[in-house]
Amino acid sequence: MPRDYSKYKFNGKSYPKGRLVLAVVKAYIEQEQPDLQQLRKAFPKDLQGSIGVFYTEQEYNARKLSSNDKSERFFKNPEDRLTTSDGEQILICTEWGKDNVSQFVEHSNELGFDISLEPSDLSDERIIENFVHKPAFKRNYKNWPEELLGNFCDLMRSVHEAGLDIFTVDMSTGGSIRIGRKGHGDKVASEVFATFEPCQNKINFVQRYLHNNAPLKGELNDDLLEQIKASDDLQKFYQEHPISRAPLWPDGYQDESNKLNVAEQQLTPMNQILYGPPGTGKTYRTVQMAVDAAEPTFIPNGQTKEEVRNSYKERYDKLTSEGRIRFVTFHQSYGYEEFVEGLSAKTEGDQLSYFEKDGIFKTICDDAQKFRLANEVSAKEEFDEHWEQFSQILAESESGIKIKTLSKKTYFTVTDVTNNTIRFDKSKGESVHTLSVKTLRAVYNGEKVIKGGLQPYYGALIEYLNQITVPASDISKERKHFVLIIDEINRGNISKIFGELITLIEPSKRLGQQESLEVVLPYSGDEFTVPDNLYLIGTMNTADRSLALMDTALRRRFDFVEMMPDYSVLRDDNGQPYCIVKDDNSINLVELLQTLNNRISALYDREHTLGHAFLMPVVDAIKAGNYTLALEELAKCFQNKIIPLLAEYFFEDWQKIRLVLGDNQKEQKDIEQLIERFMVELDSLFGDTSTLDLMDDEAHDYRLVEPDSQLWVEPQTYVGMYDLNKLVG
Repeated sequence: MPRDYSKYKFNGKSYPKGRLVLAVVKAYIEQEQPDLQQLRKAFPKDLQGSIGVFYTEQEYNARKLSSNDKSERFFKNPEDRLTTSDGEQILICTEWGKDNVSQFVEHSNELGFDISLEPSDLSDERIIENFVHKPAFKRNYKNWPEELLGNFCDLMRSVHEAGLDIFTVDMSTGGSIRIGRKGHGDKVASEVFATFEPCQNKINFVQRYLHNNAPLKGELNDDLLEQIKASDDLQKFYQEHPISRAPLWPDGYQDESNKLNVAEQQLTPMNQILYGPPGTGKTYRTVQMAVDAAEPTFIPNGQTKEEVRNSYKERYDKLTSEGRIRFVTFHQSYGYEEFVEGLSAKTEGDQLSYFEKDGIFKTICDDAQKFRLANEVSAKEEFDEHWEQFSQILAESESGIKIKTLSKKTYFTVTDVTNNTIRFDKSKGESVHTLSVKTLRAVYNGEKVIKGGLQPYYGALIEYLNQITVPASDISKERKHFVLIIDEINRGNISKIFGELITLIEPSKRLGQQESLEVVLPYSGDEFTVPDNLYLIGTMNTADRSLALMDTALRRRFDFVEMMPDYSVLRDDNGQPYCIVKDDNSINLVELLQTLNNRISALYDREHTLGHAFLMPVVDAIKAGNYTLALEELAKCFQNKIIPLLAEYFFEDWQKIRLVLGDNQKEQKDIEQLIERFMVELDSLFGDTSTLDLMDDEAHDYRLVEPDSQLWVEPQTYVGMYDLNKLVG
C-alpha cells in the first residue's frame, strides 16, 4: 500500500503507525520493567494479527531460517532494540495498518497511555509525495497540466474524507488510477470505487467485489455506495458518471489476478499467427502487435505513418532490452531441447559434464510469472535483486569473489557466472567446480533442500548474498505482459518443439484461469505452467508449400490473422500512389503491383501473390526525391526477388511468367520484353525430326535479358506491365 497519511501524538511527539508502537512498548518497558512473560501479557499477539507485536531475537533468527518469507518486518537497528528485565532482546513488528493500529491504540489507552490521532496533512505537496514513489504515477504526473494535477489532489482529499483508501496506482489498465479499500481476513478482499483517467481528466465510478475468491452475485452493496456519495465532490462525479451495475466478470472467476484478464483477452488474443504470401510485412507487423500486447495503453507519438512506426519501433526496442519481448525463428532442426529445456554439454579440463539448460519458452514463462500479479513487494525479498548486485560485484573484480564456507575454516572463489552456471575454485585441490543458478534460487526461496555434497557451497553463497545491501524501501510490482514472437512457425516440427506443452498454451489452460493445467518437465522434473500474461505471436508463409502442413493441434489453439498485400503503404499520407517519374513516363507502384497480383491469382492462387514489402526500398527512394535511385531499386527488385520467386511459383514455366509480366502483350506490339520467346529450329538440332515423337509441332525457348541491359532501368518496361496505352514515345 502507499504510505499512510495518519500520524499519532504520544508523549508530545508525532509518530507514524510503526514508530508509535515502538515508542509505546519502549515507554512501557522503562516504566514497568517487565520480564518477557509479563510483556507478552501486556501486549498480546492478537493486537497485531498474524505476526505479533514483537519477537525475541531468538524467535526472529529462527524465523529467518525456517520461513520462506524473507521480508524484514521488524525494527532491527541497535537503537530500536528493547530489553526486558530478564535480559531478552525484543524486536518490534513494523507491519501495521489502520485496523490493527487502532486496536493497539485502544489497548494502550487502557494501559494508561495517552495517544491521539493527529489531523491528516492533505496538502497537494503531501498527496503527491505519497504517490511519487509509485513508478506508474512517477512516469506520468510530471506531464499533467496544472489543472489536471489539482483535480487529482482534490479527488484524493475527497476520497480520504469519505473514509476510503487509495490502495493502488496502476496505469496499466487504460491509464487509470484505482481507488478503494483492501480488506483483511473474512472481509471483502478488494473493493474499487473509482478510477481516475488522467488522459481524459475523467473520473469513473465502478465497484468490484471479490469474496472467497469468487464474484459476489446480484446487486451492488448500497450501503457502501452511500459512503461514496457522501462527499460533495464525489457526488458530483457520481452524477456525471453513474455506477454500472452490470456484472464485470463471468461466472467461474478464479482469483484476484484475473481482474485484468477479461479486458486483456478482449483486446488481444493470447495466441495468434500472421499468415500470408511473402513480402506482406508479417514480421514487420509483429513490432506493432508485440507492443500493443505488452503495453495495451501505449499511444504512439506522431501524425504521419513514419512517425507512428518510429514510435512503435522505439518502444519495441525498449521492451526487448527489458526482456519483455523476445524473438525466435523456427527451422527444421529446431527442437524441444532448444525451445523448452534440454541437456547441454560442457568441458571442464579433461572432463565432459552435462547440465540442464532452459530454452527460450521456459525462460520467458518463468520471467512472466514473476509479473503476473500486481502487488507490493519488498526489494529484499527478491533473489534477483541480490543476484544482480552479486554479478555486478563479480564483474568489477579481477580475481573473483572469495567466500568463506559456513564453517569459516576454509573458502572458495567464484570466478565466473552465466545464466545457468556458477564456476568456482576451491582453496585447495582441483579447480573449476560448478553450482547451478537454478538450484541456488530454489534453495534461497526455500523450495529445495540440499543435503551433503555441494550444500556447504550453496549455503555459504546464500549467506553472502544476504549480506549484500539492496534498496529496502517498498516498491510497486505491477502486472506486466510478455510477448514471444515465433517467426516462420510453420517451418518447425510443432509436435517435436512444443511436446506436451501444446495444451498449456490454450488461454483457458493458462495459470490464473479456472481450468489451468501444469505438467512435469522431463529433464528437470519441475512443475511447469504457462502464465496468462504471456502472449504468443507467430508468422507463417502460405506460399511455402514444400513444408509439412500446419499441425492441427496448433491451428486450434491460435487465432489466424491474414496478411495480404497492403497497397495503402504504397500511397503517401494524402492517399496518392507513389510514382517514379522519369523521361515523361510515370511508374505507378500501386497499379504495377495490383496488376501483377491479379495475373498471379488468375494463373495460380491468391496465396502466391507478391507482397508490398518488395517495393519498400523503391518507396524510400521516392520519398527522398531520388527517382534515378528508385528506378535502380525497382530493377534490383525484379532481378533478384520477383522474377526468381515467380520461377519458383510456376516451376520454371516461363510462358506463365511472361503472362504475369505482360511480355506476351508487348510481343504483339513489337515492344522489347524482359523475357524473350523464340522458336527452336528442331531440324537444325536433330536433323530428320519425323522420327521424333514430339507433342508439339513447334517448340519455344525463353531467354531473360542480361542483368546489365538498359531495359531494366527503362520506365517503359514497367509501365508496359500494367498499361501499354500509357507508354510515351
